[in-house]
Amino acid sequence: MVMPDSLAFSELGTTGLKRSSGYITANALRELQGNRGRKTFLEMSEVDPVLGALLFTVDMLMRQVRWQVVPSNKEDQRSVQIAEFVGSCLEDLHRPFKEVVSEVMSMLIYGWDTHEIVFKQRNGPTGLPPSMFSDARFGWDRFAPRSQLTLERWNIAPNGDILGWVQRADEDFEERVLPIGKLLHFRTSTKNNNPEGRSILLNAYRPWYIKKNIENIQAIGIERDLAGLPTLYLPPEYLVEDASPERKALLAQMKQMLRNIRRDEQEGVIIPRMYDPETKQPLIELVLLSTGGRRQFDTKAIIQYYDARMAMTAMADFILLGHEIHGSFSLADNKTALLATALGSYMDVIGDQFNRKAIPQLLLINGLPLELRPQMVHGDVESPDLGILGTFIQQLAGAGFVFGEDQDLENYLRRAAGVPERERNA
Repeated sequence: MVMPDSLAFSELGTTGLKRSSGYITANALRELQGNRGRKTFLEMSEVDPVLGALLFTVDMLMRQVRWQVVPSNKEDQRSVQIAEFVGSCLEDLHRPFKEVVSEVMSMLIYGWDTHEIVFKQRNGPTGLPPSMFSDARFGWDRFAPRSQLTLERWNIAPNGDILGWVQRADEDFEERVLPIGKLLHFRTSTKNNNPEGRSILLNAYRPWYIKKNIENIQAIGIERDLAGLPTLYLPPEYLVEDASPERKALLAQMKQMLRNIRRDEQEGVIIPRMYDPETKQPLIELVLLSTGGRRQFDTKAIIQYYDARMAMTAMADFILLGHEIHGSFSLADNKTALLATALGSYMDVIGDQFNRKAIPQLLLINGLPLELRPQMVHGDVESPDLGILGTFIQQLAGAGFVFGEDQDLENYLRRAAGVPERERNA
């Protein structure tokens, strides 16, 4: 059966993404939707030591990755020149490209990240904005970050296509419309074309929430164990509903005093010395009840359990090895390899946005042919083991391979070994 043209070139369905008036409601947990969820992810990333260590490790690994611009045809002089021009634009950014990559990795926290593409004319160091080059061509000035916390709502077409988003920043609370054509849009997941992707901290939320509350209870318990439980004895007439205003006021002061008792340099309590005229017993007595001994639950083990579960969600539980009884170097090596593989996929996401949007726009604004557009490619996140690499080289040499005949392979091996590359055609 031949499909009519009216159907072949049109969309009948939609992505099925749950949204309402530009607000994404796809997250199963209401507390992780919208700006409330973004603030929660920010707290998780900046306060929790395990998640902070994970994100710091990721940031340092991503910063050391080497990027290069590869021509579409290495044998074509025009393609090589265009690739060199794109590479010079990367060097001429307002901030180093590795810092751009570091900012892009905030998509791991929130699930997504956008950077606004801003061009400039390369009119030398005295130009506005300044440039390292004076060829009057157009290059990138910056890839300006746009904070996820300033998101007001998304602009999404009826068929689910992302048109951009509306920003409302704290400094002036004005709405700014950011069209998708001017943005580099990075996402950890594209399921249902959700513009907000999927935070890698999403599955860590529940163990983080439970651990946070246990830590608070543990801290309070430790303080109470060290300071004792403050207990105040008052005559019954101070506690009845029809007590006099003076007695109610004193009771309120005593309650506030109990709440404020701490073992620190400010500790100390002043209470009136009052005795019953008949029994000669004190009317007001403050005592500290001592601890009952060891608790039934080991809160330290419970917190370690939830730390491990949080790290597991991002394949980064290797950061806990050495802090527990079990674990070995070989196990850590395998787990870091898994993390490096995952990070390699995120680097592919970054490269794809530059190759599909930033580089074509750069060529078009300079009148250069798109069919000769180069590609940005990244190196390995994790350096290869030089021992294994040496064995590989020996095996190649034993098989009769001549390294001088394949300069690309030779330069890769030189980079892996940390030695200078051989100049092309040298």
